[in-house]
Amino acid sequence: MILTPRVDFQCILNGSIESKTIKIQNATPLLVCYRFQWKKCSISNVPVPEITELDYGNTCSLAKSSTEEPTTGSGIQEILPTQTVAESSVQDPKVESISCHKALSTFQETPTISTYDDPSLLDEEIMKVRMMQKIAPMLDGVYDTEFEWSHKFAKLQLDRNKKNINEVLQLVSHRGLLKPNEVQYVHIIFRPKTNINVRAILECEVLGGPPETILVTGSSSDLMYKINSQQLNFKIRSFHEHAYEDLIITNIAQLPFTYRTYLNEPKFTNELEGTILELLPPEKLLDPEEVISIKIMMRPGVVGYFHRVFLLEIGHLPHIPIEVFGWGVIPQVFITLFRPENLEDHDPEIGYVAIPMLTPQYLAAVSEIFSSGKDEHLNSPLTDKCFEDPDFQDGWHICSSWDGYPTVMDIELAKERISVIEYIRSRPELLTAYFTVSKMGPIPGYYSVPYVIDYGVVITGSTVSTSTAIFAVYVSHNVYL
Repeated sequence: MILTPRVDFQCILNGSIESKTIKIQNATPLLVCYRFQWKKCSISNVPVPEITELDYGNTCSLAKSSTEEPTTGSGIQEILPTQTVAESSVQDPKVESISCHKALSTFQETPTISTYDDPSLLDEEIMKVRMMQKIAPMLDGVYDTEFEWSHKFAKLQLDRNKKNINEVLQLVSHRGLLKPNEVQYVHIIFRPKTNINVRAILECEVLGGPPETILVTGSSSDLMYKINSQQLNFKIRSFHEHAYEDLIITNIAQLPFTYRTYLNEPKFTNELEGTILELLPPEKLLDPEEVISIKIMMRPGVVGYFHRVFLLEIGHLPHIPIEVFGWGVIPQVFITLFRPENLEDHDPEIGYVAIPMLTPQYLAAVSEIFSSGKDEHLNSPLTDKCFEDPDFQDGWHICSSWDGYPTVMDIELAKERISVIEYIRSRPELLTAYFTVSKMGPIPGYYSVPYVIDYGVVITGSTVSTSTAIFAVYVSHNVYL
């Protein structure tokens, strides 16, 4: 009596070994002799996803090239090119056969004593050369492939794709003797080839009794996955709001795996710096073709650019560093009015600190705030003539709306941010109110350089008006004037 009618190994990693047990018990008062044998088996190849075929092939070729050793020019191997030429002439009839005397001329030079320190090696090489001088004239460079008795020999066709069931599944032990009410355990060892699917029927023959069958299934695969990016760009975020981005992992193989995240963020004394607060979920088992979205919760901070790293572990593979970067800024308003003085009058070095912060990545994030999309550019007739002019082909660059050059607004706001950051660094307790109370307001005690509306000289009794443009930058709420 077999108490385990089915054994399912599911999908295991290529190159690994897994074992399961079958429980058998003698339910009769007699001695029972049993024997296992494979009744039917089906071994098929599992198709590999197209996205990994190139990488999979490159891995195999690299493994092959790394294991191959360069051949050294020993005496016997130096003589083999004579046979190689003859074999190539058989494969390609257009190649002329090379005379053995011509091939032998390359071995006429006798090794000198200075080449070999050991006299016995010198004698061995001389003996090989003399032997080839005798044998080479007897060898014919052209072989007759039409052997007249070849039809009398059975052609042995080897099916390299055929896999033996005993190489994939093994039994320990495959036969035995059971006493009355005795229980034994038989181990089935699964040693799969690369990317295969196995389905077999194992029959247990009982001497003098009916046979019983066991269904054995299993498959093997590589661990394959996809992630949307190893660099997550949070772009520009307001300092008082938690920012979220998703890291998407897809299991594209039939092998389940577990991912884990490792976060080692420093403990900051205040909330000025940007930091990763939480990863949800931190670990999970992914079934075949399952997709998971890891939510990364970030505190952008107020100092501007932040760059943090956490580790992602997928199965048995090495850790993958995931970079998280962006800019934590304060809400700002830019008014197109004149200022009689600027921040550089109080601190001349503030411009040298602010302008290098306007990197191309930062300016690209700013342009996404003010434009929903990029239209066609450089399509005016005047611009087309510039491209056709040979004088502008070398040493010139035609500026366009896609070029990431900072504007006056970008520079002025960057200077103001540096001033605000220095003010908050000296008073870090000001940020506590923004994270504990949902209501927003101006930074207490900080005053920027004022704008001036100059009407000039006007006529008495007349009404004069002016208008200005106001740009709300990095603002996620209403602006009140």
